[in-house]
Amino acid sequence: MTRSKKSARRGGRGGKQGADRGEGWRTDVVEKTDMNNERFEKYYKSQNILPDNEWESFMDAMRNPLPTTFRVAGSRQAARLLNNIIKDVHVPHLAGVVFEGQTISPPEQIPWYPEGLAWQFNVSKKVLRKSPEFKKFHSFLVFETEVGNISRQEAVSMLPPLFLEVEPHHRVIDMCAAPGSKRFTLKTPDHKRTHLLIHQSARLPSPALMVTNLDASIFPAIKIPSEQTVFPSDTKPRVAAKKQYQLLFDRILCDVPCSGDGTMRKNPGIWKHWQPMDGNGLHSLQLRILQRAMRMLKKDGRIVYSTCSLNPVENEAVVTAALKSIPGFELIDMSTHLPGLIHRPGVTSWKPTVDRSINTEFPTYDDYIESLPESKRAESKMSESHWPPTPSEAESLNLSRCLRIYPHLQDTGGFFIAILQKQSQKGSTSVATSKKPSETKRQADMVDHLETSEVKKPKLATGPDAPLNVDDMQTQQMEDAEELLDEPTEEAVTAVDIELPSAAASAPEIRFKPKGKGKASDGGGTHFKENPYTYIAQDDPIVKACVDSFDLNTDFPASHMLVRNPVGSHPLAIYDQ
Repeated sequence: MTRSKKSARRGGRGGKQGADRGEGWRTDVVEKTDMNNERFEKYYKSQNILPDNEWESFMDAMRNPLPTTFRVAGSRQAARLLNNIIKDVHVPHLAGVVFEGQTISPPEQIPWYPEGLAWQFNVSKKVLRKSPEFKKFHSFLVFETEVGNISRQEAVSMLPPLFLEVEPHHRVIDMCAAPGSKRFTLKTPDHKRTHLLIHQSARLPSPALMVTNLDASIFPAIKIPSEQTVFPSDTKPRVAAKKQYQLLFDRILCDVPCSGDGTMRKNPGIWKHWQPMDGNGLHSLQLRILQRAMRMLKKDGRIVYSTCSLNPVENEAVVTAALKSIPGFELIDMSTHLPGLIHRPGVTSWKPTVDRSINTEFPTYDDYIESLPESKRAESKMSESHWPPTPSEAESLNLSRCLRIYPHLQDTGGFFIAILQKQSQKGSTSVATSKKPSETKRQADMVDHLETSEVKKPKLATGPDAPLNVDDMQTQQMEDAEELLDEPTEEAVTAVDIELPSAAASAPEIRFKPKGKGKASDGGGTHFKENPYTYIAQDDPIVKACVDSFDLNTDFPASHMLVRNPVGSHPLAIYDQ
């Protein structure tokens, strides 16, 4: 797996490289007096993300360490009991603790988290190691974290799942699930991080989890068969057609890779190396990930787009470009969803910088392009989507419905959240675009076509004089990639011999024949690389013998037992799903 030189210098992700980033990235060698960056202050002051009277408190908060936060797993049966133990036993025990002449504050509940299941406390590592009371509490947290009852997580990172509002029947995908700082996330997938993600997920023993190692910006369409099988009207059919659907999702989380300047409180090394071109470079990747998520969403579904960056180019600019490129979506207002959460609305105007010197003098993309020599215009890495929309477009897009979290508001990190919903009605005009009416109509017609037509094979013109139409090629690629749930496609299944059930046979025997010229087995079926899993009956003598031998209680799910051999005969090994 390749890695750019720039990423290699920064240390990549994890492993030896992560340990050898140098002292500039270590959090224990950056003094508070060194937490200054003129480019950072100049850039964000020019963006007007905060009133002038809040700037000093904002910068002071950015220089202070982040408090320790954790949440009690609300899905656990013992969550309320464990939360009461923390509240009624540990907090009173930690109240009034004096360490080296200073009174240490006990843990406090995070005010906006539902049911008070999230906590934070602000103590140094020295206190945790030396104070007997806090050392005991720390050991309690470590143990409960290992068994999955508690998750140690930054406060703002708890927000996106709360805004998703996942229900038990929902299909959910996290487009960028990766443990660790997103600043060092590369564009290429990393199997080591996949294994780490699986290790972290092991604390939640759920069968409803699948981990993939793919580029989120080009995540493939997943097709699933329906329960309906269509047979011809012959008395003894030989070909069955199964309907297949693209797997679409009810909820999608896009916590995308970002420059991470909202994490300076826990990554002080960013103070030395921050520069705004990092956000400019990530903008296109973030946009592609969000656009792919929008095409994988069901009607009335919801996407939460989030970053730990304060840069409008990575936040509102990405949301604006996505809404203008794919009709049928809107930003929804969830500013009152968590009553205790203090936040600021999204910005509607910003000034992208075109170089490291914080050159923000170009109000529009056209002004910037015209300032370049013609020979350099094609080499520019800036795009029109880096610039803000017009005031009327910003109002129509409801960019103020985005949520911005700043460190000085509630002692957290910096964060950005936008909640997008796919509208159920077609032809909505709530999203304004700067394109011509004919272009807007063509885009709307294209989306409607995707929602009502079957996926077709591309038909490309041939011959040396065949014209190359980029718009048609992009439209065809979308048609190939997007097959929505409400209109299935039919695909021919391999030839089958089906014996209809009789009074003596309770289930039909189906034999699958290979499509190609591959060598068939004696039974006429397809060769499998691995033996299939087969359920065995709950009253099977071997199962009963195992239950009796191990003295298992009556709650043991004996019906979940499987064997793995070609014919499902008496096994050498039994598996539990």
